[in-house]
Amino acid sequence: MVPAGTRVVVLDVLRDSDRPGPAELAKAFARPGGVEAALGDGKAGRFFLEAYREFVTLPSARQGFARLFAGLADDDARPALFHCATGKDRTGWAAAALLLLIGVSEAQVMAEYLQSEVSLERSRAAFLAEFRAQGGDPALIMPLMVVREAYLESALDEMRTVYGTIERYFAEGLGIDAATQRHLREALVEPAR
Repeated sequence: MVPAGTRVVVLDVLRDSDRPGPAELAKAFARPGGVEAALGDGKAGRFFLEAYREFVTLPSARQGFARLFAGLADDDARPALFHCATGKDRTGWAAAALLLLIGVSEAQVMAEYLQSEVSLERSRAAFLAEFRAQGGDPALIMPLMVVREAYLESALDEMRTVYGTIERYFAEGLGIDAATQRHLREALVEPAR
């Protein structure tokens, strides 16, 4: 439930992906045997490494993140909340890209991203217990349930390879010009006192 007057905007950043999205994966979790076929033998980790690269280059991802950041640049659209199914992957990339744009160091961005694991530990326990009760092996799906430095690093590597800098990613990949980037920085960073 969202507060009255809240505008909900859905951005399907994975629409153009050939990989199953969160809804399809949730259906697979209901059939533990299907999970083994889809995600066993290390496929789950490779799945996420590629998905994070797609956050940078997939047309629907570029369109969705462009819309998110352009919305955040609108002074009348804040405060704002953005999230995804578990709040760690698409949300993780959006937060990382925004923090990098406003001048947070890559090391601090990674530390913040990895901090998400603390809250995930509590929230995934019941899900893993249910999966185990249905005959599934939690080890198969654990790569989907965690944050890993390698995941965010794959998106950062893709961004650097394709665009070079976060500013060029915003400009060329998302169509957010230098003036809007500057406005985001000014709107989201409190001046030093």
